[in-house]
Amino acid sequence: MFTVASVLQDNVRFTEPVTAAMRGFARSKPFRGTIEERKEKFRTFHATMCAACEIEAAIDFNNVELEQSSVEGGSGVYRVEQDGPPVIVLSGKLSLATYLYLLGGLMGMESHAERMKWAANLFRKFFPRSFAGLRTDGPYLTR
Repeated sequence: MFTVASVLQDNVRFTEPVTAAMRGFARSKPFRGTIEERKEKFRTFHATMCAACEIEAAIDFNNVELEQSSVEGGSGVYRVEQDGPPVIVLSGKLSLATYLYLLGGLMGMESHAERMKWAANLFRKFFPRSFAGLRTDGPYLTR
């Protein structure tokens, strides 16, 4: 059975544009502020990541108005739009792990393991304390 722990590696390399985007997002303190302020940080980060990954996609939010501490888990999907770019939709909470996983899918990563490897290692590199608070004993990152 696939586990997140099985794909964690210390030597995973990321492109410089992705590294710069993640560094800027980390400096913005994305988990602080009001929900609206945090959404705006995600929108700005999303635009930067799309440019870094050379893809076109939109971002939307569904029921993320609750305070972070009151929401157990987040989820998301990406929709392929008929007339326009695909849309990443974050639901329940503003989850960076979910966002990165979905972005990996839009970048062409087809398998769950490939997306999770990219997302989990990127999250862990730039948000080590937040990552340390997650469970990695199953196929998903959970709090």
